[in-house]
Amino acid sequence: MSKIRLYMKIVKLFLANKTVRCEDIGKSYTTISPYYENLFLKTMHRYNDEMLLKLLECADLTNSSEILDLGAGTGYNSIFLQMKLKAGKYTLVDISKGMLGIAKKQIIQKSNLIESDMLSYLKGCEEHSFDVIVCCWALKYQPPLEMIKQFQRVIKKDGYIAILLNTSRTLPEIRRIYPKLLEKNVDKIDQLMLPLPNPKNKKVLNRWFKKYKFNEVMSSEGEHEFYFPNAEQLTEFVTSTGALAGFDVMIKLREKEIKTQLVKLFEENKTYKVTHKFVYGIYKQGSLIPYKQDKLS
Repeated sequence: MSKIRLYMKIVKLFLANKTVRCEDIGKSYTTISPYYENLFLKTMHRYNDEMLLKLLECADLTNSSEILDLGAGTGYNSIFLQMKLKAGKYTLVDISKGMLGIAKKQIIQKSNLIESDMLSYLKGCEEHSFDVIVCCWALKYQPPLEMIKQFQRVIKKDGYIAILLNTSRTLPEIRRIYPKLLEKNVDKIDQLMLPLPNPKNKKVLNRWFKKYKFNEVMSSEGEHEFYFPNAEQLTEFVTSTGALAGFDVMIKLREKEIKTQLVKLFEENKTYKVTHKFVYGIYKQGSLIPYKQDKLS
């Protein structure tokens, strides 16, 4: 019966167009922004680093290079590049006021920080504006093909795109439990979070960019498992890292009662880990020099 009620509620919200919007996701990230670096980037930054180092091997950046950091969050990618390059002109775009507030305090060089959703910002840019576009863990929040179409328009000839994002198979442990949590709280669901358009694997990501005439420089995929001693710490992690941004709007995951239910579901299912599955790629607009491929361990 609870499954039928949940299905009917989802259909009703979908027909009424009561879906989670970009602005809602931005508010979610503002809520968790004080914890994001310590709980998520503290571990996962290694994959940002790996991609960015490969980008630096490819791209010949100078003091005048225009670098766009989309879904910039707390500014980690731009700070990493600034520490390595000591050069470039940076634009950081994020829809979360809280995330940008942290970025503003941490950024090394003078940079342009803009509060906006990524697609709206790109549509307002002039053609051939940027030498490099970096987007980590954020492409899924806007229609990917529309984003890549805009990349093609705003990137300069011989410019580079560096993308890191989860795959559609990420967080399998959460995908098994989240529907059960919804079934227990049908009356508390006011908005529908649509499935995120993550790629299945690197082949799909490469195909997206090929469609818009980008050449693949390199791509890789991997996964990272987070283990926890108990369900309470796992629950705190998944509700404080942005892993469920948007889904925490569909149902208020940080409410005490909901968190208690989530802990119980993890315990009942003997779940004490989550698995982030991801892919990254570097793409070039223009002629291509072959790059030696590798795979993340």
